[in-house]
Amino acid sequence: MIAILGLICSWLLFIIFMVNENYITIKYDQIVNHAHNAIMTSLMATILSLIYVFYFDSQTIIQLVHVLLWLLLSYWIVFDIWLNLKRKLPIQYLGKGAKLDRFLRKYSFGQPIAFKLICILILNISYFYKEIIACIMDIVAW
Repeated sequence: MIAILGLICSWLLFIIFMVNENYITIKYDQIVNHAHNAIMTSLMATILSLIYVFYFDSQTIIQLVHVLLWLLLSYWIVFDIWLNLKRKLPIQYLGKGAKLDRFLRKYSFGQPIAFKLICILILNISYFYKEIIACIMDIVAW
């Protein structure tokens, strides 16, 4: 339990760091380097996913991918809301430069947070569906 809390705290501290870094960049009218953000976020999510999977001795690629995607999707939600609140903008605000913001503007029907939450829901349902199929296959094979 403490290990999971440590990973969650590490992830939240990373998000706080990224929000502050982007806030300062925007505050001083500099251009946000979205490629740098994507690389840093992907690297940190990968490291934490590997730690999680190896710590809990469940070295399946499916579980690794699930944890990685869950971290990235949670970042996608928390980072945007936190940065918008810090900038005193509506939480649904979408920027102009990031490709993901342009994607959301086109496909989220004005509800980017709901769209992101639905993505997490689909991810979780697909993961649990995989677990149910695996259980059924074990019963049939027995």
